Amino acid sequence: VDPDKWVLKKVESVIGIAENESKAQFSISPNPVKDKLVVQSFNEMICKITISDLLGNKIEEYTSMQPISTINVSGLSSGVFFITIEIGEANFTQKFVKL
Repeated sequence: VDPDKWVLKKVESVIGIAENESKAQFSISPNPVKDKLVVQSFNEMICKITISDLLGNKIEEYTSMQPISTINVSGLSSGVFFITIEIGEANFTQKFVKL
């Protein structure tokens, strides 16, 4: 490594890091959730929804084929989970908190 060829750029500040930079237009709400989690796709039908724990263990899996799905999460213990949404050919994962 030749330090004479390094390029340094000054960064004024870092505001944050986006968790989901995909072009998918979907939302989950409410987050945090107590009983029912609503998953909505704005562009395409949702094919499959998977809920996993923080270790990646699959807890629940649902097939949908609807633009809006309501998932009953009242049986989950309180904590942080991942929801993976299959829309068309793509999978998108987001965190949610169960109260």
